[in-house]
Amino acid sequence: MTNNVHLETGLVIKNFIKGTAYSISHLDKEHRLYASSEYVAIEFLIDAPKDYLPSQAYAKPPFITLHFDRANCQRELAENCYQVRCVEPFNTFDFMLWAENAISVLTQALTVPGVTATDIADFKTVLQSEPSQRFLFKTFASGDTSYQLDHLPVNQLPRAAFAVFTDGVDLSLQEYDKLDTLIVEQLHQDACLHIATCVLPEQEKARVAVLYGVGE
Repeated sequence: MTNNVHLETGLVIKNFIKGTAYSISHLDKEHRLYASSEYVAIEFLIDAPKDYLPSQAYAKPPFITLHFDRANCQRELAENCYQVRCVEPFNTFDFMLWAENAISVLTQALTVPGVTATDIADFKTVLQSEPSQRFLFKTFASGDTSYQLDHLPVNQLPRAAFAVFTDGVDLSLQEYDKLDTLIVEQLHQDACLHIATCVLPEQEKARVAVLYGVGE
């Protein structure tokens, strides 16, 4: 896979373990295909080499690049580049499953209609609100409604969080409000929080996942 592969559609996923790349389009706030040349695309990279030059270096306007990295991976992050680190020391297969699940949740938030509107601009605002450009991702079990964020640095509250709340056709706004309250309590007072909702008719139980900043 070369560094300067340029895929034209909105969301690009590159898996350096499998050596694959593909792209999907995204929707605007009215859930229509957004075809304007002005939008900022997102590049999701799984286990990219440390010397990998993101495609955003070749794109105008620039891509947003998210690196999904293993627990021990430390990398320098250029402008518009962000790291989502797996905190568990998984083997290669389990790490890849974790990264693919996280990316699936985030792309659902940007492409599947819900009771609240979410687009790439909302996601970009959250990412840019975390000065360190470094994030963790947590998926909560269906019975876990504490929504406790883990592995936070001492005396350093997150300045950014992007939560994804998915459910079937009976998605509950009451549960949405509870999620909002419990996440806000764990963030810096000036933090940026966005909660995306996705209505998935085949889903029987509500599920929540959160991408949140962790500082240096």
